[in-house]
Amino acid sequence: MRIGYGITVWSQGVERQHLDGIGIYTKNLWHELSEQKCNLQGLRFGGCDQANHAIPSAHECLELKFNRQVARAAILGVPFSGTARFENAIDLYHATDHHIPKLRNTPIVATLMDAIPFVHPEWVSQRLRLLKNFAFKKTAQWCEEIITISEFSKLDIAEHFNIPVERITSTPLGVNQSFFERKSSEEIDRALVRHDVRKGAFIFVGTLQPRKNVRRIIEAHRRLPLAAREAHPLLIIGKYGWGDNA
Repeated sequence: MRIGYGITVWSQGVERQHLDGIGIYTKNLWHELSEQKCNLQGLRFGGCDQANHAIPSAHECLELKFNRQVARAAILGVPFSGTARFENAIDLYHATDHHIPKLRNTPIVATLMDAIPFVHPEWVSQRLRLLKNFAFKKTAQWCEEIITISEFSKLDIAEHFNIPVERITSTPLGVNQSFFERKSSEEIDRALVRHDVRKGAFIFVGTLQPRKNVRRIIEAHRRLPLAAREAHPLLIIGKYGWGDNA
């Protein structure tokens, strides 16, 4: 089977030199499917630049503005323009990163991590929120099947996207094998020295935005006795997302 595969967020992360959770998911799943000899054809919206040498060569770059295409497809009920040649090369499309196109005759499977914009609107940026939610919900309707990461998210998506629960499959995220490789004490010590980190430190890793609740982590650390704080400093590692909680 020839599988179309969404790489927009992954390739954008490569350009910014920062992969978020969806980018990492997209990258690792691509490599695992490639190991299984799947015939993958990546698709990126918005065109390419020199940074895409880090993305596998089997991909198509469309000079299409995704949001404009969504608006056009939602209003007119027509497929995305400029995708006919790409469709002719695939049998199925997997939208890994919430960039879900409307295609002519190709079935679409999409991975939706959660329904947070609807369940907890206070956790997402309010800029164009209603428009973004409309587009998110509309594009999800174009899918034959939805993949999500937990039974909890499955029920949220069914409720807020008005998608029958029978069309949603819960598939917990896997873990890259590299995380099971035990590092030697010498390697650990060298890494700590290189990054000037003390043994026993608390470390948070993630994009800095309100829903990560970083403020509460900092407050909790400040409530520790001084001796504990000095023995176990707190490191916040992540790229700024948005909001004053970051």
